[in-house]
Amino acid sequence: MAVIGLTDDKNRKVYPFLGKLRKGDKKPNAKQPGKDLSYLRFVCTDPDMVRTFEAEYGKEPRVINCFLPYNTVDANFINWREEWGKSGMRHRCDGKTMAVWWDEARGIFSNEPKPCPYADLPNHEKGCSLAGNLQIVIPELRTLKRVEVVTSSIWDFVELHGNLMVIEEKAVQASAIARRTISIASIPLVLVRSPRMVPCPVVENGKRTGKRVRQEKWLLHLEVNPAWWVAMVEALNEYCLSAADRLQLAAPDGKPADLDGDDIEGEATYIDPEPEPEAPPEPPPAATNGHPVYYRPDFIARIRQLEAESAALGDPLVHDQALLDEMPMSELKKAGIDLANHVAVLRSSHAEQAELPL
Repeated sequence: MAVIGLTDDKNRKVYPFLGKLRKGDKKPNAKQPGKDLSYLRFVCTDPDMVRTFEAEYGKEPRVINCFLPYNTVDANFINWREEWGKSGMRHRCDGKTMAVWWDEARGIFSNEPKPCPYADLPNHEKGCSLAGNLQIVIPELRTLKRVEVVTSSIWDFVELHGNLMVIEEKAVQASAIARRTISIASIPLVLVRSPRMVPCPVVENGKRTGKRVRQEKWLLHLEVNPAWWVAMVEALNEYCLSAADRLQLAAPDGKPADLDGDDIEGEATYIDPEPEPEAPPEPPPAATNGHPVYYRPDFIARIRQLEAESAALGDPLVHDQALLDEMPMSELKKAGIDLANHVAVLRSSHAEQAELPL
C-alpha cells in the first residue's frame, strides 16, 4: 500500500542530501544577503566531508568534477519562482501558475493549481524570486549523496538549462555509437564558475532607473569532462568512417552509382554495361609495414587515375602495385577493375626500394 500524496509516486527517486554549494558568502544578518563570491562555498554539517572536500578542491574552488544523479534534465535542475516569509515558503510557481502554495484557511500546503498573485507584474517587481537547485554527485567525496548547487541568477538559469540540453543530446549520440542506453547520469561532467561580462540594471536608492550597464559576474556552466569528450570524438570518427567504407565510389564519368537499387527521382543512375559477378568477401589482408589496411574508395580512385594517365600516353595499362597489394580482388572487381590481362608495374619509389616482385 502507498499513502496518497506521499509514497504513491513510483517514479520519484531521491538521493540522500549531503550539502550545498553556494555562490555567496554567509549573511551578515537576517535581512541582508551575503557578498557575492568568485568561487563556490561548500556548506555541509558533516565535518569529515568538509575536510575531504577541501583536501580535494581547497576552500575556494571554481572547478568541480561531478555526475548528475538523475536521468532527466528536469529532475537534475529544479527551478521555480518562490515567495518566502518569516514562517517559511509561501508559494512556488512558474511565473504564472502556483504549483505549491500555503493555504492559510486550512493550515496546509496545497498542490491545486492557482494563479500566481504577481503574474501580471514585471519580473523585477514580483514578490516571488528565482530559485534554482542543480543536483550533482561529487565523485571525490566517495559517497552516493547529492549536493545542491544554489543559484538565483537569470544568467545561470539560461546557461545551465542549455548545457543540460546539450549533454542530453550527446548522451543520445553516445547511445547510438555504443548500441546501448547511455543516460546523462552516466556522463562525467565539470561544474565551472567563471567571469562573464553581462548587462545589469542600474539601481539607485533601491529602485531601478531603467538604465543598464555591463558588469563582470562570476557565473556557472556545466561542461562534459574533456577526457570523455576526446574518447567520444574518436568513437564518433570510427563510427562514421565504418559507415562510409561501405559506400561504393562514384563511376568514372562522375555519375553516382545506385547503391540500393532505388533511383532518386530526377537524378541519372550509372549502370555498368558489363557488370562483373560479385565474388564472395575475402578475409582482411595483413597489415602493411606495421599499419592496418583500410579498404577506402580513394584507393580505387587512384587506380582509375593511373589508368587514365597510361591511356593518354599510349602506354600499356599501369597500376600502382603498392595500392593493389592493399586491395582484395573482390573489391577491385566491384569497382570494375580486372587485372587478368594487365601487367602491374611498380610506380612507388618506396616499393622499388623494398624490391617487391613484379
